[in-house]
Amino acid sequence: SLESRNEALRKQLENVRRDMRKQQSEQKAKPAGGELQRTDREISRIRKQNLEMRLQLESRAAAMESLMQLQSVVDDLGQQLQEQDKENGALQRLLSRQAQGVAEQGPSTAQVGEMDRLRAVSNALSK
Repeated sequence: SLESRNEALRKQLENVRRDMRKQQSEQKAKPAGGELQRTDREISRIRKQNLEMRLQLESRAAAMESLMQLQSVVDDLGQQLQEQDKENGALQRLLSRQAQGVAEQGPSTAQVGEMDRLRAVSNALSK
């Protein structure tokens, strides 16, 4: 009948309209082609920067390793210097005590004889 056919056509028309609205909303949800291209260019630019930075890091890795080794040598030498300073201080104190002991004892017989000889030579030269 004509009414049932009309009803079927209305349902088809409603289905087509629903499908069109669905497609339109899906297209709106998708980014525009220009936006996709901008995004792709940005991703490409960032990847290029990433590669450049990685290459810089790799090229400086050897220099960093050398610096770390040099720092280790400096630390070792600093430690040796501190130990040598301690030893020198101890030796200086020992030498000072020995000099004080010698001064307290006074000159030896040989030293007194040498001083007398030098005085005599000095007096002879000054006459």
